[in-house]
Amino acid sequence: MQKSLNANPDNATLHFRLAATLMSERNLPGAVPHYLKGLATEPKNQSARLTVARIFLTQGKLNKAIAQMEILRGQGSAEMLVYGSLAKYYNQQGDTFEAERVIVEGLKISPGNPMLMVEYGLLLEKRGKINEALRAYQTALRGDKTNAFLLSKLGTLYLRIDQLKSAEDYLNQALIADPDSARTLAYMVDLRVEQKKWTKALFLLDQMIARQPGNYWPLARKSFIMLQQGKSKKALALIDQAIRLAPQEEPLYEVRAQALEDLGQYQKAEIAYQQALEKSPGQAVLLTKLAYVQLHSDPAKARLSLDQALNSENFDFASLELYYYLRGESYRVWGFKKGSLANQVLDNLVRRDFKTAKKKLARLKKSPHAPYLRFFGKYLEQRGKVAFRIKDLGLKKSPFAWHLFYQGSLALKPAVEGMKEG
Repeated sequence: MQKSLNANPDNATLHFRLAATLMSERNLPGAVPHYLKGLATEPKNQSARLTVARIFLTQGKLNKAIAQMEILRGQGSAEMLVYGSLAKYYNQQGDTFEAERVIVEGLKISPGNPMLMVEYGLLLEKRGKINEALRAYQTALRGDKTNAFLLSKLGTLYLRIDQLKSAEDYLNQALIADPDSARTLAYMVDLRVEQKKWTKALFLLDQMIARQPGNYWPLARKSFIMLQQGKSKKALALIDQAIRLAPQEEPLYEVRAQALEDLGQYQKAEIAYQQALEKSPGQAVLLTKLAYVQLHSDPAKARLSLDQALNSENFDFASLELYYYLRGESYRVWGFKKGSLANQVLDNLVRRDFKTAKKKLARLKKSPHAPYLRFFGKYLEQRGKVAFRIKDLGLKKSPFAWHLFYQGSLALKPAVEGMKEG
């Protein structure tokens, strides 16, 4: 065949035949040049171009594969590998608009195609459209009802929107399909934690630790559960094991600091928070937690840390409230009585349960707390688009409230009309 090619170097059929022979001999690098030479003469041979694209994918030459697939797309190819691969590529590049165009084109050719619906689900997740993503994954699942990835994805998304029964159903199905999936086991642990079914969560974690002794995550998660149960010494021992396995992971030092803080070892907790900040410099939440432990030994250092938090680029007004909420101390920050209706509203807002918060706020019309709780709800919903002066709302001071006044004078603008209603 090589002699024939020497005599007819532009003969596409001969190049394709020789390429196919080399492919059968698993000589992929040798086949590619002949496919490309053949395509130079017969550019509309979609079968040959698709084979080249597949070879490039096998070789990890993604850009070259995408270039060939874009040509096929332009030629109106009906091959779903083309649209699925292009959609995946653009999704991974963060170009969701181009990914969506490819998906729509592909779905016109093959409605409900599972590969495209998976990519569409991932795209919708990136856009925060969880309900639409759920529908996309459910459509994909119709073509493969035991697909462990899809079942796990659906369980994860239902967990994110607090539909725990549906989350449990899908995660259980995913584990039947793939009992050893570390990803699905991890999400099932998260579900059990959310349900406060500590025994079941710990059982799963012990399974993961036995199967994956070099994996730090189950140790860290078990440590977190120990903290929730008030077993700070056990939590500390577990998190120290996790740190030995993954000393580069910043969240581990944060958990360690929390355990030390709960044990009253404030100086060691301060060091742990500082270690976390070395790995994530300028993180406002870490700086705030550092300030809190520093209050026990050096209020001046605490104020300095909190000043850094409040001036941080990643500062979120809600992050301080979230911290105190997680400690069950949100009522102290705002000067509320623990367990009061105002305290309940605040906790609902921090959890982003705006529907329940608004219902309870309606019962607080005459309360002096209502105006700034109403603002705080708007802030969380609109991410700070509504500006105000905290001092104008008459916040009642508490030992931990001064930073709110400071942030108000530092970053927020004059009061918006109507904010003092109620």
